[in-house]
Amino acid sequence: MLTREGIRHLYHFTDIYNLPTIGKYGILTKKELEEKDALKKIKTGGNTLSKQLDLRHGNWDKVSLSWCPKIPMIYYREQEQHLCYLVLDLNLALMDGVYFTDVNATESGNMRDLGLQGLSLVDFNCVRHDYPYPNRETKRRKQAEVLIPFSINTQWIKRVSFRSESSLKEAKRRCKIFSDFACKFNIDEDLFILPSAYVKNHLITTTKPSKDISPNWNLRNNNLFCLNEVIFVVVEIGKLTSDTEILLHINDTLLDKRIIRARGDVIYYKDLPTDNPGIFTITYYIKGQKENIYQFRERIEVVENDC
Repeated sequence: MLTREGIRHLYHFTDIYNLPTIGKYGILTKKELEEKDALKKIKTGGNTLSKQLDLRHGNWDKVSLSWCPKIPMIYYREQEQHLCYLVLDLNLALMDGVYFTDVNATESGNMRDLGLQGLSLVDFNCVRHDYPYPNRETKRRKQAEVLIPFSINTQWIKRVSFRSESSLKEAKRRCKIFSDFACKFNIDEDLFILPSAYVKNHLITTTKPSKDISPNWNLRNNNLFCLNEVIFVVVEIGKLTSDTEILLHINDTLLDKRIIRARGDVIYYKDLPTDNPGIFTITYYIKGQKENIYQFRERIEVVENDC
């Protein structure tokens, strides 16, 4: 039935910050996260009201999945969080105890049920409908959910998709001790709405970018440099439609704070100090609507030896 409706996978979106927790435990229900004292350590994107709604509607002990990416609420979440998509095995929907809802599971008056009765509540024509929606009802029903009453092992995760090379690099850095999980990481821009600025790529290099010299994004970061060698952190920011702030730190010291007023795709770069030997952490942030939502980190080593 589901494949006839064009459904091939289930989807769960989360902040990249949460991936190490998923790599360790799988996708936990909020109740399980609370029991492990881990709920305050992850970025849920919710607030006190959403917790109250989850408790009221019986969602607290379930993992919420979607039938498709690009659901309406994602438009705002992409501007507030550094999101990725977990693409899951469709057979999860066939497990015992799984509920299906007709609209978002926190919406007042939502209908839900198990099995075929639950699936009959889902309007798959609305699920498949892309923006712009013809009416409010289509928009509501596109957000129908699949509620899994148990934690989801990483074996159910087919892949984890990111919107850019930089996001992929950052996720691999965060999950380097979960190699079996990280091997499922890939880039799939088609899953994202992309309503706002995002980081497409970044690189630490000895070549200063210019109008005539574009960064070679295919180079791997060497991250080993000589004392007093001239090096640059280079960041490509895409889809700039408004003024965007970027902050660059080396260890805990703010090195650069800049408002980028250009539009479209922009290359930002800044020279890095190499006048002292040692290992340094380079961190940069891109401001979102509410906070620094895009955080990326690289480590470099500056050595005194001859190069």
